[in-house]
Amino acid sequence: MISKNLAQRLTVAAIAIPAILFMIFKGGDLFLYFVLLLSIIGIYEYLRALKISFVSPFFILPFCGAIGAVFLSMRGYSEYSYYCLLGVFLLVGILLATGKEPIKDLFFKNIYILWGTFYIGLLFPFVYLIRGDAIYMQNASGGWWVFYMMSSLWVCDSCAMFFGSQFGKHQLAPTVSPNKTIEGFIGGFFGAAIIAAIFKIFWLPEVAWYHFGILVILIGAFGQLGDLVESLWKRAIGIKDSSAIIPGHGGVLDRFDSLLFASPVVYLYLKYIIHANWL
Repeated sequence: MISKNLAQRLTVAAIAIPAILFMIFKGGDLFLYFVLLLSIIGIYEYLRALKISFVSPFFILPFCGAIGAVFLSMRGYSEYSYYCLLGVFLLVGILLATGKEPIKDLFFKNIYILWGTFYIGLLFPFVYLIRGDAIYMQNASGGWWVFYMMSSLWVCDSCAMFFGSQFGKHQLAPTVSPNKTIEGFIGGFFGAAIIAAIFKIFWLPEVAWYHFGILVILIGAFGQLGDLVESLWKRAIGIKDSSAIIPGHGGVLDRFDSLLFASPVVYLYLKYIIHANWL
């Protein structure tokens, strides 16, 4: 008998995966606005988890700053995106410095707000930048790389759960995530390796095996550790899921946490090591 949660997860996956793949390979503005939508939901989830009112400057400033930074970066104006984040850093700090709460509360509130703003504003654009601006059939290489990265992360996560549940004995991060084990962490790399082999053979044969070997390590490590980072801030503020917007999966930040940490690493590797011609 399939549980209700598992049925929800499978239904969402059956609908979402084809839709996401279509947007990845279509590229252009469609994929840009899809990533922008994810970032909007992500910063909303984060700020609401902090229980900040919609009308508070501590909601409006980081929300607008993070979304502005994501949009400008994806449009090729990275320098201006940093000004958005700098503005949030300065204004939020000034406003909190004039607050009347206990000094420790003000300082930690500042840290929480700024961390979420930079988390969304700096990392989300890389998902789009790996794809590049080219639309479908003009340059599909970026699409294949986004597909490869997402597939690696999803299969890596599934293998980590399987190996952890079957063979896990040694906790990886007992304070942050007691259920994660070293055995599960290692098992995740097997999943990433399987996906790398499939893409090398069928879709990206021009890429050397050793590049895929390095990417298996980078994606497997940063993806799984990115999941731990999200667990850290959720435990710090006392929530289980960032939201319930995706039935059976939680929120956008729950589903795409590993992607946020892996995408900058993949982008930098493609640009500076492989020298991808569309970046």
